[in-house]
Amino acid sequence: MASGAEFPEIAIICIGTDRATGDSLGPLAGEILESWLNGLGDKGVKLFGTLKRPVHALNLPEAVSRAAAGKNPFVIAVDACLGEEGKVGYLSTGFGAVRPGAAVNKALPRVGDIYVTGIVNTYIPGDGEAEQALLQSTRLSLVMKMARAIAEGIWFGVRMLAWSVYEPSAGGR
Repeated sequence: MASGAEFPEIAIICIGTDRATGDSLGPLAGEILESWLNGLGDKGVKLFGTLKRPVHALNLPEAVSRAAAGKNPFVIAVDACLGEEGKVGYLSTGFGAVRPGAAVNKALPRVGDIYVTGIVNTYIPGDGEAEQALLQSTRLSLVMKMARAIAEGIWFGVRMLAWSVYEPSAGGR
């Protein structure tokens, strides 16, 4: 990014709840990011979804609305998902929105300009109850490891963007 460029506002929405181990991926990543982002100061980054203030099915529309307020922010969505047996533990990133609640048959708004999802357990097609049970029985150690990796990746990107805009003369890196 060129020196003097306007820093785009970034909204990070970490989706999930602390009431189901598998669905806590977003709030855990948000919790880790929160402590790191506090050290960055106000550089146009807004975080939604931590263990203390999760973004879940009941408050997702409100969080999306609050995130959209401001300078047309670039939205990064983080969410857990269910997937193929051999891919549990994989992270996926992409352009476009994520569909929160899809695995448990919830109709929620799509979220994000880009997304990071983590496959926390195996998907078994059904009415949503079996999927909810899988999210309840997911290993916390796996979710913690994935949340840490997601937080580190987002933190790296945010730091590099903030550094390139706010410290263009810092050694020409």
